This record gives sequence, C-alpha cells and structure tokens, in this order.
Amino acid sequence: TLPEPDGRYVFGDYCSGQAWVLEDGGERGWWMQEIAHLPWPVSSFGYGHGGDVYALTFGGPVVRLAPRRRRTPPAARADD
Repeated sequence: TLPEPDGRYVFGDYCSGQAWVLEDGGERGWWMQEIAHLPWPVSSFGYGHGGDVYALTFGGPVVRLAPRRRRTPPAARADD
C-alpha cells in the first residue's frame, strides 16, 4: 500500500500511463515520487477500504498501485 493520503496528491499522465504522488515536505519543500508506469492510459484514481490506491485505466483494468522505492526528500535549504 501507499502512504496515507493525508497531505498527498496522487496524479497521473493519461498519455504515458505514469502516476506520481506529490507530498508537502514542509520546510524541505514539495517533492514527487513516481508510483507506477502503466501500459494503459490513466483516467482516474481511487482509494480502497484498506487505504490501497487504485488506478482506473481507459480500455484496461483497475490496477492496485504498490509503491516504488521511496525517494528521499530534498534537504532543507538555507535562507538567502
């Protein structure tokens, strides 16, 4: 399963089939993690009862997404 949806935005690209999650890292800024690269166009997303994230595809199946290796958020930047 993916991290809890609070504070995260799941989105995808219809043409490429790629899906990402965007997270607010607070003072570290926003960061993004690719979570899937599907062979079908992504049309929507939904959450299941257990917190699983599902991708709805156009002309393909409903797919449960599993996370890829988590990317480390960028380090905090010093103020200029």
